[in-house]
Amino acid sequence: MESIIYRIFEVAFKAVGILLLTGFMVSALSDIQRRAFHSKKTGLTSMLKINQQLVGKSQ
Repeated sequence: MESIIYRIFEVAFKAVGILLLTGFMVSALSDIQRRAFHSKKTGLTSMLKINQQLVGKSQ
């Protein structure tokens, strides 16, 4: 009986560890994605400004 309880706790702790690790990875990846989107947006606006300076304002 005790071995079954120990086995259940062992599996439960491993599952919690996997969930925590997955949560940290998702958090880090979403932060990286947000930063990349923000820098891409900034880059696009600066490219549009350069194009306006080179070609002139578009209609």
